[in-house]
Amino acid sequence: MSGNSYFTGTDDFFVRIWNSGTGQWDETLEKQVEEREIIEWRREMEEKEEAAGIDQAKIIL
Repeated sequence: MSGNSYFTGTDDFFVRIWNSGTGQWDETLEKQVEEREIIEWRREMEEKEEAAGIDQAKIIL
């Protein structure tokens, strides 16, 4: 099982991968996937935000 998440406004991307063989989260594989995919994830989120008219610089938390 795996998945990725993005927290709007913080530019934090992360992935969780469950290793069913060990019964634990696989941090090594998670880091490898994050390093390989993060540029694409950022680009996709920027495109979605632009399409939705979201300007992160104007969001006040």
